[in-house]
Amino acid sequence: MAMGLLRGPDFVVEWANPRMGQIWGRPVAQVQGRPHFEALPDLAGQGFEQVFADVLTTGRTRTFQERLVRIGQDPQSCHGYFNITYQPVYDGPQRITGILAYAVEVTEQVRVRQQVEQLNQELETRVQERTRAALALQADLLVAAQHQADQRALLYQIFEQTPAVVALLRGPGHRFEYVNPAYQAIFPGCQLVGLDAAEVVPELAAQGFVALLDRAYQTGETYYGQELPFTPQPAPGEVPRTGYY
Repeated sequence: MAMGLLRGPDFVVEWANPRMGQIWGRPVAQVQGRPHFEALPDLAGQGFEQVFADVLTTGRTRTFQERLVRIGQDPQSCHGYFNITYQPVYDGPQRITGILAYAVEVTEQVRVRQQVEQLNQELETRVQERTRAALALQADLLVAAQHQADQRALLYQIFEQTPAVVALLRGPGHRFEYVNPAYQAIFPGCQLVGLDAAEVVPELAAQGFVALLDRAYQTGETYYGQELPFTPQPAPGEVPRTGYY
């Protein structure tokens, strides 16, 4: 702990320990016996004049936590943080004759805390930026999903209303995923969705259509057929009828 004793209205440095001299950046002997702000002009203008005057006139102890102090003359000046106490010194019960100063340097602790706070702020800023980016991406994805859903709904309405026969089949077994009313009408009373084409409509395989599906599925090439005949299995008691597609 740095300690010093200042006397009188000019705050003459009566005594200081070596640690105070280290903080002042001067040998104590160079400062001792001289008015504080005359011997240490670099400490002037930082508010200490008023603090000293308040302690000397009111008798109230003044305490500062992590007070920033500029020490030294430019260009050798430096900044430090200190916990400081200025306590009145009495000569008799009522007469204040000086100030006893205590100071503990906490520069390293303050700078470490400031670095941690800065890192936390940077981290918080990054988190906020990533959160905003994630929210923006989520919003874009929701818009895209809604657009896709709207398109699927529109296609569904078109498929449901068109007189063309439409079916969607999945996988190498050509499982029916969707059939529109026109397609279902070819196979009345037959549950198609969820079953493989060759299993539920064996005549598709027998008449070569499953082979065409295999080729399109395996090669990725679109097949176009013109006026292809297809004869669905007739209901009991009915005559087979061939259609062209």
